[in-house]
Amino acid sequence: MKKLTDEMHKETSDLKQVLYQNLKGWRYLIIMDDIWDTEVWNDIRCLFPDDKNRSRIMLTTRLESVAVHVNSNALHRMRFLNDDESWNLFCEKVFGATINDDERWNLLCKKVFGEDCCPRELNQIGTKIAKDCRGLPLAIVFDWRAPLKIHQNTKLLGICCEEFKFVYNFK
Repeated sequence: MKKLTDEMHKETSDLKQVLYQNLKGWRYLIIMDDIWDTEVWNDIRCLFPDDKNRSRIMLTTRLESVAVHVNSNALHRMRFLNDDESWNLFCEKVFGATINDDERWNLLCKKVFGEDCCPRELNQIGTKIAKDCRGLPLAIVFDWRAPLKIHQNTKLLGICCEEFKFVYNFK
């Protein structure tokens, strides 16, 4: 086991060195999405050379403490989406458009179940999903078509939604 761990550490070190060498001397833009921990930033910031050539690293986080730790002079606070905006984004992602209740129901049946009938509770679950995302676009644009198709049993889909909240740290 120690040999495997040592080999993995060596491979990681090699990758870090390759990344650093390939960025050295070049102007670059690195975008890192959804950073949750200051330790992550501490571990990787040395991988990006500062050659004073206006390279930039942009990261997104929900945690102000992480943003301040990285650079308190360049914070951009984004607002969360409200419930209507969340629902519209969810509908755009799942159905390709913002729609009214009847259209949503018909599209849900067609898109997810083909011509088969689907349980009316899915509409309620879709609304719950949008609300549970708490205005976070990243969570809302998760592709919900597969879970909706797989979990035709609405009880199972409800469990899937609970697991989703856990993964996105929505306690």
